[in-house]
Amino acid sequence: MTIEEQNQSLEQIKQWNNDGEFVINDRTYKLTGLSHQFRVEVLSIYSQIEANIIMGNYAFLNRDDFKKVMAKVDDRVLYDGMQLSKLPKWFEEHPEDYLDFVAISLKVICFPFYSRKLNIN
Repeated sequence: MTIEEQNQSLEQIKQWNNDGEFVINDRTYKLTGLSHQFRVEVLSIYSQIEANIIMGNYAFLNRDDFKKVMAKVDDRVLYDGMQLSKLPKWFEEHPEDYLDFVAISLKVICFPFYSRKLNIN
């Protein structure tokens, strides 16, 4: 990935953070109820798995600590006004969204911790 591509990616994450929503496969996911403590919980898992996501190693998907955090994420992400946790078959119906959903939702939730460090406030 070139520096320009990295900058574009960071700008996209920044925009999604500012908007409180992100798009995957033309579906808009809206973030809600993101307290500081919740972001800390997400950061604690994301910091452990970020390199794996980049490398395409998704073995962490079966870890209990990851599943617990993602259950909380599903409580705070809406699709068409409904919590994903209330749509239990969502990713069975849209499996093509799942890996991007994991990578994007966690990165957007954690973005405020990184924004100053990345000098893109």
